[in-house]
Amino acid sequence: AIVDGARSSWKFLTDAWLTLKRIIRGQVSSKQNLGGIITIGVVSHSAASVGFTYLLFFLCLLSVNLAFLNVLPIPVLDGGHLFFLIIEKIKGSPVSERVLGYSQLVGLVMIVSLMIYVTFNDVMRWFFS
Repeated sequence: AIVDGARSSWKFLTDAWLTLKRIIRGQVSSKQNLGGIITIGVVSHSAASVGFTYLLFFLCLLSVNLAFLNVLPIPVLDGGHLFFLIIEKIKGSPVSERVLGYSQLVGLVMIVSLMIYVTFNDVMRWFFS
C-alpha cells in the first residue's frame, strides 16, 4: 500500500506540473481546470455521496495538489522561503530586508489574485451555467 500510495502521489504531482505548464502556455483552459473553495465543496459532497473510500481518495488528491502549490517558488509560500535560502547559500548572505519585503508583498498579491480568480470562476461555473 505504501509503494502504491507513493506511485500514485508521484503521478498526481506529475499531472499537476503538466497541467500548470499547459495553463501557463495557454494550451489548457484555466477556467475549466482551476477550482476554489466552492468547487472543493461541491466535489467533496459528490465524493462523499459515492462512498467514504472515494472521499478519502479525493482528500488525498487535494492534499497532494496543495502540497505541490505550496512548494512553488512564490514568496510567502514555503517554496519561496526555500528559494531565498538557496539564494542565501549561493550569495553567502541573506537578501536585504527591502527585497524580501517587496517580494513577500508581490507573492501575497499573486496568491490573493489567484484566490479571487478561482472564486470568481467557481461562482460563474456553479451559479451561472
